[in-house]
Amino acid sequence: MESTNWIVRYYRGQKELSSKIIKDRNEIEASNEAMGDMPKNVNDWTMMPILFDKNSNPIEVGNSVDVPLPNDSDTHNFEFTGYAESFEDGGYVVVIDGDGDTFMIEAERLEINND
Repeated sequence: MESTNWIVRYYRGQKELSSKIIKDRNEIEASNEAMGDMPKNVNDWTMMPILFDKNSNPIEVGNSVDVPLPNDSDTHNFEFTGYAESFEDGGYVVVIDGDGDTFMIEAERLEINND
């Protein structure tokens, strides 16, 4: 089972009480750690894989991200700002552009766009 990074969110009803990042664990190890660290007043929690951008910021599905100029292995033709749609094995983020086209980009090449 492959090690990856995870974001865990703890909830009470609809309210998020806290979150934490668990690094370099497989899904079972991360789940066990998340349950062991669970606050007492929590009634629900979620755990999702997470990747980091070139500035070590966690990328989440829905984040606006800046995609750099293409390299030799890319299928896009220019830099653009898009949205993180999903994650793929090997550290890739599927980014959707303004036309609805999707591209797999290495997470460490992306930058979260806070504009």
